[in-house]
Amino acid sequence: MIYSFKGGADGMAPFASLFALNGKLYGTTVLGGVYEHGSDGRLTLPTALLLLI
Repeated sequence: MIYSFKGGADGMAPFASLFALNGKLYGTTVLGGVYEHGSDGRLTLPTALLLLI
């Protein structure tokens, strides 16, 4: 597991496939977020994990 959503502002119910770009992993959710309409997020990946992608 890379990330566990807590609900609320960080979102819940991951929606689309994740994609990696320039050492970062991007994704979206359909629920949660500031206005409860979902959220998008970005995680910076450790170098060791980048070698596996």
